[in-house]
Amino acid sequence: MFLFLHLFYLFLLLLNNCPLVISQATCDADTFCAAGSICLLESNRCEQCEAGKKQFHNNCLTCDDGTGNVQGSTVCTDCLAGKFAELTDEARQCIDCPQGWIKVVAGVGSCTICPNGFVQAIGGQSSCAACDIGRYEIGQRLVW
Repeated sequence: MFLFLHLFYLFLLLLNNCPLVISQATCDADTFCAAGSICLLESNRCEQCEAGKKQFHNNCLTCDDGTGNVQGSTVCTDCLAGKFAELTDEARQCIDCPQGWIKVVAGVGSCTICPNGFVQAIGGQSSCAACDIGRYEIGQRLVW
């Protein structure tokens, strides 16, 4: 039954003159690569878009500010709270805010340092914690 459905699907593609989408490593002007990949016409090879870039037609475009993704994506998504979008090698990836810094909302924005009297010992967080009684914070260092 599976073989019949597969052959029927291919027949419908040919009947409608639709280009064939392939998930293999090769491509040409009449076939397309799988979603998230582009066709390198000079070598007839499919190549996934790298992390921080999205596939749009036969191009890999850098994600917008405040967004990122994983390799082989067709869309970019907002960076979660506690993460910021860093542009590295012309690709944008969501990176954890460092220890002592937070980002409260998802999307565009940068990490901010915890205010005096508050601390965050773990990176990638969206809130700071008040210092324990008898301790205070100086430059992200807890002091007795």
